Amino acid sequence: MSLGKRLREFRERAGLSQTALAKLTGVSRNAVSQWEADVTQPSTKRLTGLARALNAKIDEIMAPSAEVRQRTIERAVRLFSTQDFEAVSVEEICESAEISKSQFEAVFGSKDVLLYDVARSIADRAMAELRRRPPKYGTLATRVKYLLHHFYSHDLERTRIAAAIQSYAWRWSDERERENNRAVLEWHGAVIDLFDTGASQGEINPGNFRAASSLLLAAYQLGLRRAIYEKLEPDAVMAQIEPQLMIILKGFEFRVVPGFSESGD
Repeated sequence: MSLGKRLREFRERAGLSQTALAKLTGVSRNAVSQWEADVTQPSTKRLTGLARALNAKIDEIMAPSAEVRQRTIERAVRLFSTQDFEAVSVEEICESAEISKSQFEAVFGSKDVLLYDVARSIADRAMAELRRRPPKYGTLATRVKYLLHHFYSHDLERTRIAAAIQSYAWRWSDERERENNRAVLEWHGAVIDLFDTGASQGEINPGNFRAASSLLLAAYQLGLRRAIYEKLEPDAVMAQIEPQLMIILKGFEFRVVPGFSESGD
């Protein structure tokens, strides 16, 4: 449903004529008529008045926010993958996603917020794929390497986006940082599950696996930063951080147990 049709639906639901709505929002009846005919669109300022007059949320008036958000994120991934983040304008994003600037501002507010949502989308997809195809074979070392390689493959598939995230993450709000912390907890959960399994199979001794996961995450992030700026492939960056992984595993007296071989990778 177009914006104009939604406006008309909300207006009729509120029992208002075009003239009455125009008066409440401080515009002419002709302006309302053009909005409903999709000839023009209300500005962000007018949307606030419309939402108040129609007793509705701006997101509800503009479009189903989930639909707009997902389509915009998908188009932004394409744009940010081929151009530097700074070079892509909001207008270009709106044109690609087939939305108005008012819709963009209502759903995202800023390009920085959109970048965060792009980052979360990529991370969520990587985690979902890992759940579908978890590392099951080989030694604990092999399974952890599988996990690290999996995430490097996703992060380095779009190096421009990865570089933008590295550069702009510090600008995200406290709320975004809390959301990011929840994603980090998912990382720790995946790693700790592998270590717990390794301990149950006698490959390592029990210990503080959360601390080990934190060390591994630090090594991963350092490797990712280096891979972005040195344009390394996942295999190359894995070769660089593998010694750090083995040091962490040796801290738990890692040993190969018959039945779990490296050839299972």
